[in-house]
Amino acid sequence: MVCFHQSEWGVEFSHLKSEIDTFLDKGINKEEDEGIKNILIERKNEALQITEAKVNALSFWKEVKVSGNSMPEGVTYEPHTNSCRKMHSWETEPILQPGESPSTLEQFPTNNKVYHFHPNMFVRQMKRLEDEKAPWMKIAYGELGIEEIEGSKHNERVLEYHKSAGLKDHNNKRGTLIKITDDKAWPWCSSFVCWVFTQTISYTGKITAKATNWQNWGKAENKDKPMYGAIAVIDWGKNDNKAGHVGFIVKVDEEHIYLLGGNQTGGDKKTKGKVCIGRYKKSFIDYVRIPENYKPTKNDYTYDEIEISESGFESLASTR
Repeated sequence: MVCFHQSEWGVEFSHLKSEIDTFLDKGINKEEDEGIKNILIERKNEALQITEAKVNALSFWKEVKVSGNSMPEGVTYEPHTNSCRKMHSWETEPILQPGESPSTLEQFPTNNKVYHFHPNMFVRQMKRLEDEKAPWMKIAYGELGIEEIEGSKHNERVLEYHKSAGLKDHNNKRGTLIKITDDKAWPWCSSFVCWVFTQTISYTGKITAKATNWQNWGKAENKDKPMYGAIAVIDWGKNDNKAGHVGFIVKVDEEHIYLLGGNQTGGDKKTKGKVCIGRYKKSFIDYVRIPENYKPTKNDYTYDEIEISESGFESLASTR
């Protein structure tokens, strides 16, 4: 892959800010709840500050002084890495390969537009075209085994999930402090899905701790043959938008759908609630949704190989 673009070391944050604003505002402006919208705006501003600091730390091109096509004093160019570096103290001239002379070496560019072949990006792009599916699933799988803690202590990771869903400690109408926990009173399957999408760049999730609120998110997907990584929503009542469950689809067979989700008990039934894989009857699934801007390919309809015992069947009792 041959690229012609502005050097990473010459980027100015002011040129990026408008693009980042436009991208993030698309999701923010879709939110109707003013409270949640304000949370999103705060997170956007935090992200902009972090990004600006990182960009400024990398942008040193203006500090490089080049006259004509000459190399800056004390700098050498290495063709095999397509990069310039400071010369070591024991070097008095650039290192030459057999048959090279100083006149044949590439000179330090006089502007910040560069051509280069990027082998890593080429390989990654080819791999993405052939293999990658539902990229958010790598994040979800990375959380396998996160489990709530019984008693007065709470798993900080689960509390992070809750925070991403907009939950936080607060005073009720009587002035009593209500603390968010990983206990039974605070189901966290939806919080887990929220957290996964907050870790992605390209896909916007939803800020909600209620599983059935995902029923209208994104766009609908085929329930009989859903895409790997789609979210499945279960409304345990008669579609009354009350008690429910939500998780990521990792496998489908004739009768069941397997979900990677939070606040599940998996196949062993011994845990109180953790990130694991559970099995559900297809008839239980009320909605299947995928991100609005995701375009599935043929590879997205291949599933993981999963072994799970008969006791792996999930119910309302096990997912609360």
